[in-house]
Amino acid sequence: MARIKPTQKPPQRLNRTLFIDFGSEERYLSLLEQTTLFVAEVVSFLLAIGAELLHKAGCPGGFALTRQSCYQHRRLGGLTIWRVQCKRCMAVFTVLSRFVMRHRALTVTQAEPALIGLMGGASFDTLSMMLSVPVMTLYRMFVSFGQVDLVGVLLIASVPPPQFGVPDEKHTWRLGDRHYMPISAIGPLFWAIDLVESASEKALEPVYAGTVQRIDGICGSRTVKGVTTDGFLPNVEFCARLRHVLNSSSEPIPRGFRFAHRMRVQTSMNHPELPRTSLWVDWLCNFLHRKLFMTRTFHRGLESGRRLVKAYAVLHNFMPYGPRARNSLASPVEVAGGQLPAPSWLASLQILSAGGLTFRKPP
Repeated sequence: MARIKPTQKPPQRLNRTLFIDFGSEERYLSLLEQTTLFVAEVVSFLLAIGAELLHKAGCPGGFALTRQSCYQHRRLGGLTIWRVQCKRCMAVFTVLSRFVMRHRALTVTQAEPALIGLMGGASFDTLSMMLSVPVMTLYRMFVSFGQVDLVGVLLIASVPPPQFGVPDEKHTWRLGDRHYMPISAIGPLFWAIDLVESASEKALEPVYAGTVQRIDGICGSRTVKGVTTDGFLPNVEFCARLRHVLNSSSEPIPRGFRFAHRMRVQTSMNHPELPRTSLWVDWLCNFLHRKLFMTRTFHRGLESGRRLVKAYAVLHNFMPYGPRARNSLASPVEVAGGQLPAPSWLASLQILSAGGLTFRKPP
């Protein structure tokens, strides 16, 4: 008798992975046989970076943990990986050291120069030959950063939530078709980015308004107060959604905001922190346009292109500037006032974007 397949798929298990800075690999190996010290090291590191664990619903939280089970990572030469479990809600967290890349055969030491080369303009083929790594391995590693929550990882890194933003969209090409990249940025940081097929209200509004609603939902209502668009509309008041209407019909409406015409607007430039131009977002748009032109043949579908665009934005936020830059060897996150929990920028990105952590609401 044939087995009847279930009509409903089982619920997808949440990603509760923790990246912990144990220091060197030798120290990590020495802690594997010491249960108490291992758990204490995990808890002390989480307290040091001010993070909280993602417990199950109804759990009061906290760090009442115990070691549960272990397995060996074959791609990393049989490295032992331990899991810890909450004693109250029984949520299980996989603990990885900062020198390990999840589901990748590369270590952080090997991946950092590859990512720096890709962001600097080198092709996947060139880096594949230099590092003796399959080209699709590099591509999958790069695109995996496109799953990171931009707003969440910046707030976990203690970046002050923006009160004003600079949204804009830039056209680009994907497999011969014209697409648009809606971007919301402030200073050197990407706060939102996407790849859409048209510059219509239906396509652009979820990116701009959704980012504002997410920041307001985390940090409190009306955190984002205004926006500068295209350099000639100085201030836009955000209400429930990102929509505005000019007080005078004689003033021009920006091309990227023709859909937003159903709510009142303030056009004063009295606030001293309001950006006066959209120069920052123009620089970021041009940077992304060059990167997409070099990797256009990899875009098998729209979702793949979205992940690639978002991966560029995430890595741009955390990758340090060059030694001759004004902010030498500092990342845009650090320039904006954030903090990195590890000496390595890639290890810090993994720690802050781990699925098992949640952020605390800023005071």
